[in-house]
Amino acid sequence: MSLDELDLRIVGALQIDPRASWRQIAQALGESPSTVTRRGSAMLQAKTVRIGAITEYEANAWVVLGVAPGRADEIARVVTDVASANFVALVSPPTRVIIEESLAREDVDQQLLARYAAIPGVTSVDISPVLAYHRTSADWMTDVLTPAEREQLRTEPVARSDNARPPRTPEELALVAALRKDGRIPLGQVAKLVGASESGARRILSSLLSQSVRIRAVTDDTAVGYPEAAWLQLVVEPGGSAAVVEQLLAESHVRYVAHAMGDYQLVVELIAESVPQLNQLITQGAWTQRVVQMNVSQPLAVYVRGGQTLA
Repeated sequence: MSLDELDLRIVGALQIDPRASWRQIAQALGESPSTVTRRGSAMLQAKTVRIGAITEYEANAWVVLGVAPGRADEIARVVTDVASANFVALVSPPTRVIIEESLAREDVDQQLLARYAAIPGVTSVDISPVLAYHRTSADWMTDVLTPAEREQLRTEPVARSDNARPPRTPEELALVAALRKDGRIPLGQVAKLVGASESGARRILSSLLSQSVRIRAVTDDTAVGYPEAAWLQLVVEPGGSAAVVEQLLAESHVRYVAHAMGDYQLVVELIAESVPQLNQLITQGAWTQRVVQMNVSQPLAVYVRGGQTLA
């Protein structure tokens, strides 16, 4: 689906508030509600942008699977069915499946190792717990809206509970499953799912959003102008991590930055409009001056992003 400037601005609005009504978006953008409704609905139908939910547990980890020759796609598709996987991709070189998971802290090592080691064709399992997120795909946004438009769309941040917990009750689990498929599910349908009035459904939804559920807009990278990408694993010189992170976050083409345990300190995703631009970002960025080791991987296929199944 080819996108024009208005389409991209609607995408930008959904990145700020994935559940904003078409009328709210139209008002913020100064466009006709009927036009925004038609354009936005078409992009959702074409899956150019997808609205879904992920569950943020108390612990997160990157998992890298070594795979037997000829089994990579099969293994990635098996992993795609794991409900706790926020991201799944096939990368090279060498050919590996990389996964970002969110789960209970006590499950990070034992459960992940047992789960993935049991998959036929998996030759190795490397687990790197995430220590801190500096930017995620949910935080990254296309740079198409004015500050005034962004401000008009921005809602009050959800107050996160100090005792956040994952969904537990049958009603909560049913609602999260529905939100993973459609993060814009109307409140009336939410009420039917949880067997409550709309006001009761709103309270349950608000409770989940204040605990561990986050609704995200996931874009088709090629459609929004970024067909090229690379995943980097970085080792930084002693004392240089904070400066490298600051420089990375100043780059609009950096979509993801996280600190992790293991052989590499930082996990980074770059996106670009072309291969030459991607090469320039990797080789000439100011942040490279403090990097002493870099592993660069090309995504061959992305199966899950932001909890949304793409392939």
